[in-house]
Amino acid sequence: MNQQDPARRHPRAAEARRLVEAGIVHFGAGRLAKAGQAYREALELVPGHPRALHLLGVLAHHRGRHGVAVKLIRQAIERRPNVAAFHNNLGNALR
Repeated sequence: MNQQDPARRHPRAAEARRLVEAGIVHFGAGRLAKAGQAYREALELVPGHPRALHLLGVLAHHRGRHGVAVKLIRQAIERRPNVAAFHNNLGNALR
């Protein structure tokens, strides 16, 4: 995260990061509901957490909810515009 990203300085950033990492493991294992829950919990701890927004968008795209995916990934890009993966997944969601 860059210096402008308030999620980096948030007092619960480390906890949110652990939730995001757990969500990634769940997603990889096909436990999509648990992945989504972990990403949402991270966002409850750190509203606007860019990675959680992005991954929740990726999950929405995976579930065929492309409009939701685009909205979430764009929010992530607003917070961290220099992350190539965010832009790549936005392109995938817009297909």
